[in-house]
Amino acid sequence: MIRFKFLAGTCYFLCLFFVLMVSCKPKKYVYKSPPHYNFSQELTIKLDLKIKEISGVVWDNHKDEFIAHNDEKGVIYYLDKNTGSIVRVFQFTPTKGDYEDIAIANDIVYVLRSDGLLFRIVADSAGGQKSFDLGQLELSGKDDFEALYYD
Repeated sequence: MIRFKFLAGTCYFLCLFFVLMVSCKPKKYVYKSPPHYNFSQELTIKLDLKIKEISGVVWDNHKDEFIAHNDEKGVIYYLDKNTGSIVRVFQFTPTKGDYEDIAIANDIVYVLRSDGLLFRIVADSAGGQKSFDLGQLELSGKDDFEALYYD
């Protein structure tokens, strides 16, 4: 009986040791770059002169496009990811201002003005877009806002 307990304990210890060794082995992941992509060469795309005053750019991975906004005009440009050409334009506010940055969260685009005014741009069921003024962020100072991001 003592011999059986010794063998069972030894077998248990060896099985536990084997499981620990297998589970601790580092796994290798190989990430493949997209076809024709090379980190040692840059890709330069000339953008339309209409958007020379870009203050913020965000990547929409669901629609596979870049969204940029003009710094002063209150206009959003949707850009083709391969050519950089303008796909469509949306005027989210008629007032001029100092629009600082753009972010996207759950397929909703947000634009921040330097005085803290936040805009939300959503698509409606007819394929159009609507802009909503979400109000002023209340922090001390004026013209303190420079960046916006979604975490």
